[in-house]
Amino acid sequence: MAPLNPPSWLQAGTYPARLDRLAAAATLPPLHGVGPLAVRSGVRPSPGNTALQVTQRATPGMVVTVSAGVAFVQAASATGGVYTVSNDAPYDVTITGAHATLGRRDLIIARVYDSEASGSANQWTLEVVTGTPASSPVAPAVPPAAIPLAMVTVNAAASSITNANITDQRAFVAALGGAIPAPASALPANPHPGMAAYDLTNLLPLWHNGTGWVGWRNEGYQTAAGVASILAAYAPSYAADEGGNRTVSAAAAWLDYTAAPSLNVTVPASGKLLISWGFSGWNSNSADSTLRVAPQISGANTVPPSTGYSACVAGPAVANSLTPSQSASRTKLYTGLTAGPTTVKLMGRLSSGTTATHQITDSWLCVQPVW
Repeated sequence: MAPLNPPSWLQAGTYPARLDRLAAAATLPPLHGVGPLAVRSGVRPSPGNTALQVTQRATPGMVVTVSAGVAFVQAASATGGVYTVSNDAPYDVTITGAHATLGRRDLIIARVYDSEASGSANQWTLEVVTGTPASSPVAPAVPPAAIPLAMVTVNAAASSITNANITDQRAFVAALGGAIPAPASALPANPHPGMAAYDLTNLLPLWHNGTGWVGWRNEGYQTAAGVASILAAYAPSYAADEGGNRTVSAAAAWLDYTAAPSLNVTVPASGKLLISWGFSGWNSNSADSTLRVAPQISGANTVPPSTGYSACVAGPAVANSLTPSQSASRTKLYTGLTAGPTTVKLMGRLSSGTTATHQITDSWLCVQPVW
C-alpha cells in the first residue's frame, strides 16, 4: 500500500470518484479481515427499521416491494471505497415464475454497477438473483458490489409471494461509533474493540470489549425488573405470635410450642440467612427455671436449635400472673447453607426439672436472605 493522492477535497484538485468513496468510507465501521480500507456494507437504520424492507404487495403476486431507504455498499474491490445508494419510494421487483415441481430460493439485492470496475453501466439497481430449482434449494451467492435485502422462497408452482415467503436479510450499519441494530444471532462479525450494537432480540445496548459482546448487565447493572426481582428475593420475612399464653413445661428438650412463629424462605446462592428472633414470657410455676428460644432450620437445610445461640430469660420461683414478664432477643448470621426452600421455626426449651413451667406471651421471628 502507498499514500493515495491527492487527498479528498483538495483545493483546485482533480481526482477520481474512488477517492470520494474512500472519504465516505472513513465515516463507517471497518470490515476487519478484508482489507484496511474495506468497510461494512448495510442499510442505514430508520424508525421501525423499515428502510429497504422487502414485503409482499397489497395484492400478492409474483412481485415484491422494496421500501424507501438508504444503504452503503462496499465496492467490488476492498480498496474501492463505499457507494451510497438511495431509494425514495416503494419499488417493485418482479420474481421469475415458479418451477412446476421444485422450489427455489431467490435473493433481493441492492447492487451497484460501475464501469471503473467492469462493464459499461454506471448505476445501482434493486433486483432479484434467481436461485436454482431443487428438492432442497439454497440461496444463490451475493454478487460483488451488492448487499442482500431479503431471501424469497418460491415454492413449486407458486403463483404469488406473501410475507411468509420472505426472510429479511438486511444488515444495518451506522457511522463509526454509532450503535448498529442487529438480532442477537446476527451481531456484526469481526468487530473492533469499542464497536457499539443494539441487540434487537433482547432490546439491549451492547459493545465489543475485544473478546466478546457485552452489555451493562455483564457489568453488573440491572433492569428495573431485575432490581425488583433481586429486592424481592432478598426481602426480609416476618412472623409473630402476639398476646397468647403459650406454655412450655417440659425440660431438657426443644419443644414445638403452640403458634410458634414459622417462615418459609429461600436460601440464596450465597448460603446465608440473617435470623433475628425474640420473645416475652414469665415463670408460671414455683420452680426456678430458664427458658430458651432458638430457631430450627429444616427443608433444604437441617440445623437444630442451639442453647449456645438462643434468647433466654431466667424466671424466679413465683407462681402467679403478677410475676414480672421478661424479654430477650437474639440475632445470628447463618452461613454455609444449601440454596433452596427452607423453613425456619422457633422452638422453646426449659433448663430445669419437669415441674417448671413458663408462659410465652409474645414471640417473633425475622429472616433476611443475605447476598
